[in-house]
Amino acid sequence: MLSYIVRRVLWIIPVLFFVSVITFSLMHAVPGGPWSREKKLPQHTIELLDAKFHLDEPVVVQYLNWIGPLLIITTGADGTSVTCCSGILAGDLGQSYKYLDRSVNEILGDGILVTMQLGVMAFLLAVAIGLPLGIVAALGHNKAPDYAATFVSVLGIATPTFVSSILLIVIFAVILGWLPTNSLKWESDPTTWILPIIALALFPIAQIARYTRASMLEVTRRDYVRTAHSKGLARRTVVIVHMIRNALIPVVTILGPILAFLITGSFIIEFIFSVPGIGREYVTSITRRDYGMIMAMTMFYAVAIAVLNLVVDVLYAYIDPRIRYS
Repeated sequence: MLSYIVRRVLWIIPVLFFVSVITFSLMHAVPGGPWSREKKLPQHTIELLDAKFHLDEPVVVQYLNWIGPLLIITTGADGTSVTCCSGILAGDLGQSYKYLDRSVNEILGDGILVTMQLGVMAFLLAVAIGLPLGIVAALGHNKAPDYAATFVSVLGIATPTFVSSILLIVIFAVILGWLPTNSLKWESDPTTWILPIIALALFPIAQIARYTRASMLEVTRRDYVRTAHSKGLARRTVVIVHMIRNALIPVVTILGPILAFLITGSFIIEFIFSVPGIGREYVTSITRRDYGMIMAMTMFYAVAIAVLNLVVDVLYAYIDPRIRYS
């Protein structure tokens, strides 16, 4: 198992490298730049800003400077100067071009905990509702519980996030007046978390329920389930010991990507509910060509996906003893 984990961790390195190269290339290929405004800046100002942030260098040099730790060597009229650049390998995510007085590390540090808390709570809610919903639907196949659970799942998958968010605000905040409409006071008022968490968890609930139902229906047709019934075991024992545990194996496959998606932030949810996380900053960075934020968030998402997929693969061995990694 240990050798397998080490190999998987080593494979993450080239994956992250290619993700960074593709993102960096596409980002610079898009027309415009971080200094594009409705009111165009003077050309002299743009040249000074490009020189300050080394955007006047070739794209390859810019990428190497972002990777770091490197030495930036520039030759000017006054001679050659050498500037130390720590780079992402040393934990320096670079400078934000939107907030010239703040680094990307500072921006992420201010909002990443909020985004992760929101994502983890939405994930727990999705698992707590999605798994039982799928199990009930499978056990009551072609009956009222199955139809009701299927209707809820299809509705959750088919409804866009921004539509469900607006409906939640209209019903629970505007009409009923039970909950606040934004999460700016998330530290002092826990009720501000309720609507964003529900809105963020609706699609994963439906997704988990559908996968669980399909997996449970497949397990019910297995020989070992029929054998357990023929031995006279209680229905609860058959369901819990023989059916659910084996049905969870394919379900666990989607839990890793779902958790990665939720903890890296839902941009629409954070924007609609004014959640002070990193999702809104990511959207703004794309519109403003904030290269530092775009690269940092993209790499953060890639690392989360890679690590959580590894965790899922390791969990397979604990869920199903037949699975062994060499």
